[in-house]
Amino acid sequence: MKTNDFPAYDLTALILAGGASSRMGTNKAFLQIGSESIIERIDRAVSPVASRVNIVANEKEKYQFLGRKVVSDHYVKQGPLAGLEAGLSSLETQWAFVAACDMPLVSTRLAETMYSFTSKRDVDVVLPVISGKHHPLFALYHQRILPKVRNCLEQGERRMFDVLKDVSVVEVDESSFIKSGWTEEDVLRSFFNMNHPEDFEKAKQWLADQK
Repeated sequence: MKTNDFPAYDLTALILAGGASSRMGTNKAFLQIGSESIIERIDRAVSPVASRVNIVANEKEKYQFLGRKVVSDHYVKQGPLAGLEAGLSSLETQWAFVAACDMPLVSTRLAETMYSFTSKRDVDVVLPVISGKHHPLFALYHQRILPKVRNCLEQGERRMFDVLKDVSVVEVDESSFIKSGWTEEDVLRSFFNMNHPEDFEKAKQWLADQK
């Protein structure tokens, strides 16, 4: 649902779902925080700024309840890069905001701030680098890099970082967000990555403290 506070942009949110989640022991997308699952939280956060939201998952039937378009990998068992290819192939917008289901503290404000960095000329990728850690699975990609993504997959290059070679990448760190009005604590929490059960418990506690 769109709000007056956040205009929808020429942007599709691609939520990457259905990963192995081996360290968590269960599918992160369906972990519950309060009355909603992680994937529902992310959907709710990104939908005010995205003109559409697509889910990238290979078990389509599990995600039909979201009422979103669900797209599956064309390159089977090739990891998250195949998910990026499937998502970019589904675009009807110039930009894709890729969000994996391991960052439960995503907010609408975060998505909008990241989109603001696309205003830099000829940028292909907006890549957050927070506390020295790159976040290629929580980044913005222009649809024109789709041929590059496909070429990497055809050549057996499956790492997300393989795509970042020879394209225009803008890296945004904590200082970039602070200049946009964020506090450092807000940035670090927003990019909190959830891989283990104890991480999930920490995320739930942080959200409870905000109420």
